[in-house]
Amino acid sequence: MILESTNITQEEYDSNKKNDWYFEAQEAVKYGIIDKIITDVNGGIFYEE
Repeated sequence: MILESTNITQEEYDSNKKNDWYFEAQEAVKYGIIDKIITDVNGGIFYEE
């Protein structure tokens, strides 16, 4: 499921699956784990006037 849903290659997954694998925000975008980085919470999902 991870390989089908992200841009992580089989080789990257195999070499890191037994370790704790942390991603910086930009890396998470690069690997397709997240779509974008939200920097303004006022325009996010929970916007209230």
